[in-house]
Amino acid sequence: MPKSRIAILLAPLLCLATVAGVACQSSASHSSSAPRVSQSTPQGSKAPTAGSSLARTGATGTARATKSSANSTASPGPFTATAHAASGFLTGIGDEQTEMFSNPYWQRLHTKIVRYIVPYDAAVRPYSLQEASVWIHDAEAAHQQILLSFYHSEYTPLKMPSVSTYQSDVQKFIKLFPHIRQYQPWDEANRGTIPHELVSPSPIQAAQYYQVLRRVCAGCQIVGLDVLDQQTTGRRCVTSKNSSARSTG
Repeated sequence: MPKSRIAILLAPLLCLATVAGVACQSSASHSSSAPRVSQSTPQGSKAPTAGSSLARTGATGTARATKSSANSTASPGPFTATAHAASGFLTGIGDEQTEMFSNPYWQRLHTKIVRYIVPYDAAVRPYSLQEASVWIHDAEAAHQQILLSFYHSEYTPLKMPSVSTYQSDVQKFIKLFPHIRQYQPWDEANRGTIPHELVSPSPIQAAQYYQVLRRVCAGCQIVGLDVLDQQTTGRRCVTSKNSSARSTG
């Protein structure tokens, strides 16, 4: 079994509707996984070497691939018809591990788009920036189009950034990687609070982050809202965010 956790077309998917500018993903990988929060490296720790990976738990949108299921993606049947019917959509994989790009199961999918979840403050955190830089380099070497989603700081996951801090940090990141033009303001904005692990933005904060990202990344494709399709809080978050976005312009 490959070490890297690779999602395949028949496993829980990260779906990217690039025409509509909308992202969706299955909750199946969330229901039994731990919260996806990186194990923080204390400030002052030695910077990692290129290619090193920060231990992560419960990576979203990924599942272990098996040989039989990978083979089935190429088999004719209902999925073939579905693929033709949805020809306006692109399907890609979200995985924070660079091992994905060398995994033969992922390579057999022949996908052209990938998603990476990066701490919103990566540009001012050398360790997080090193991780992101290596992943982005490998994704581009594999000729992938990148959708980048901001998320909690690996150092302060229990604290949401102020709007001004968010704007300052993500703007610095965007300037470092000007060729990336597709973004999500916040991953799983409706995830809620997980005691001692993380907090999530309020609907108003989620709307404010969206507005900020639109301003600092003019001409970029910005996904309005990325949600975890759980039974609680999702509808309230979407409704409240729509109202907040209208009120903030």
